[in-house]
Amino acid sequence: MSQIQLAELLDRLNDTERAVLVESPEQVSISNLSASAAVSVLKHVQNLEWKCAASDAEDNAWDISEISDDFAPFRVEFTKNINLDQSLFILTNRGFANFLQSGHSATVWRVARIHTVLKTQSRIFSPWEHEEPFVSKPSTKSPRALVRETTAQRSVPDSIQPWIISDENYLFACEASKIWADVCIAANVRAIPDEIEPIEGNLKFKGPPRLTLTSEGLVPGLFEKFGCENFTHLQKVVGWIYENEREAEVRHLLFSAELARSGGGTENVLSRLKRDGVAAFEGAKIAYQMSISDLGKDTLKTLADLKKSVTEDTAKVTDATRQTIGAVATALAVGLGLLAARAATATEPWLICSVMFIVVLYVLAIINSGCSFIKLQQQLRKDWQPRLYRFLSNEDYSRMVGIPSANAERTFFWTAWIGGGSISVLFLVFLYIGLSSGEEKSVGQKESTKLNSKPVSAASNGSAVRSTSQPQMPLTADSKTVRRGNESLKNSSDTKHAPNTRQNSSLTNQAPKAKQ
Repeated sequence: MSQIQLAELLDRLNDTERAVLVESPEQVSISNLSASAAVSVLKHVQNLEWKCAASDAEDNAWDISEISDDFAPFRVEFTKNINLDQSLFILTNRGFANFLQSGHSATVWRVARIHTVLKTQSRIFSPWEHEEPFVSKPSTKSPRALVRETTAQRSVPDSIQPWIISDENYLFACEASKIWADVCIAANVRAIPDEIEPIEGNLKFKGPPRLTLTSEGLVPGLFEKFGCENFTHLQKVVGWIYENEREAEVRHLLFSAELARSGGGTENVLSRLKRDGVAAFEGAKIAYQMSISDLGKDTLKTLADLKKSVTEDTAKVTDATRQTIGAVATALAVGLGLLAARAATATEPWLICSVMFIVVLYVLAIINSGCSFIKLQQQLRKDWQPRLYRFLSNEDYSRMVGIPSANAERTFFWTAWIGGGSISVLFLVFLYIGLSSGEEKSVGQKESTKLNSKPVSAASNGSAVRSTSQPQMPLTADSKTVRRGNESLKNSSDTKHAPNTRQNSSLTNQAPKAKQ
């Protein structure tokens, strides 16, 4: 392909003719070219239909037909005709090495001179026109959080994921893949010590005993010197250390201590890793398993305490539910008893309402006590979960603590709502009965007042005299019946005496006639 031919030409000029090659994400500039080299580069770029320009040392523009050795050296600049869609297009191996050293945020790197796809945990390196979907793995612990470095120019990688290959059997056959392997070895080696000296860049291991290794071998061509087998083993070590974010610090400490324990002296770090890397790795894994067993005992004890705490909290919520049910049942019994007493006796309504009000307050106090306890337990679980039970995942913690507690709390809240609602309805019934009784009593008093204000008619003069001479007592509700009985007796007596009265009147009328 034309891109690969152009990339090979640029790298060859950079290696053999001392041309200065600079590549950015969008442009490429190569200077210190002879006339023939400049013409060759321009022809390749024009075949790709990319924008290009040639100039001399004094920045004078030259056409391809006018370029001559008399005005050398020349500089050629051109722009890549690419679509910047979260991908980084790299044309030359020189530019690839520079981007690996400086870093770039793109996850997909299109490298013209790489032959096969190379995948890491957070990046994919593919040929120029190769398209493949890629999903990076979750982030892990940063090596800069574990390796102490006091220089302003940090040599420890910010993330180890771009330097852990996904396929352990990858064949580094092309030059571009070997360039990546060289930079990868340097990044991996700087991620395992405890400290890096600011001046000489030596790698320090705390031990005991303390160990200092030089970094003289961290130069281009590391992969050829270190070997593919040692590279694969180094990848396993670094991958094991930074596999889990929470355990990275412990694993890093164990491996650095095992490597320092393998022997003292000052030597090259690559030589020490070749000689003692495998043994140190095995020792670190054994020490880690032993620490896990010790932690397992503490974990089991913590889980037992957690189970006991959850059981006690659930039992307390269940007791609060029972208390609420008992209080509601008692209140309902008292309410029904008060209703029966009101129907059978002439108990004052305000007294019954007062008793029922006290019963309602008692039930509400029981419900409020249970709600306060549940809210307190929820807040305590929220505060202590990240401090004491971080080793449990959210799913496990929810299954062991959240779901049982939620079930008990749900039962309590349903009981509280139903019981509180029924007691409230019963109290409203009592309140309505009390208000209705008060209205009936006031109406009865008004009617008795009206009856007392009317005059009582007499059947005769004697009765009239008696009614005027004897003051009338106000009619009460109990004397109404007696009064009505007396009136009926009077009416019957008046009916009996009515014929005698008519006879007396007729005799009186006949007397004057006899005298005449």
